Amino acid sequence: MIEMELFGDKELLKKLDADELVGPPLRHAFEGATELIEGEVKLGTPVDMGNLRRDITHEVASGPIPLWGKVGTHSKYAKPVEFGSKPHWTSVRNLEGWARRHHVNPYAVQRKIAKHGTPAHRMFELGWKSSERDVEEYFQEAAKAIEERFGR
Repeated sequence: MIEMELFGDKELLKKLDADELVGPPLRHAFEGATELIEGEVKLGTPVDMGNLRRDITHEVASGPIPLWGKVGTHSKYAKPVEFGSKPHWTSVRNLEGWARRHHVNPYAVQRKIAKHGTPAHRMFELGWKSSERDVEEYFQEAAKAIEERFGR
């Protein structure tokens, strides 16, 4: 019979506690990155009444180790603003408020949308592109923090 005794096992297990080792640095990276991206997306979002910009938010996975973060909106008109729309017919009622605020004829806007669609603003795409390097830095910092924590 062979018996072995392992010394330092509690310290090793403590170092390997993923919730403590990885969780806080990843949460910091995801929070910083999604807040940054959200801000950049909002800067590129066209504003009329302000609802679309206000409805853009960020979220980070709950739990001890976040594995995702997202920036988005539940606004039904975000998709056509992001990607534009094909020519289509819309009611003048949908355009009256906007046309009045912009001092244009709503019937002229209606005809233009029917003929050309609406332009893409790409606020999410551009917000990501303008944030990409900084987001990478957040996660590089998280990797360094994890490495430092493991060395303790």
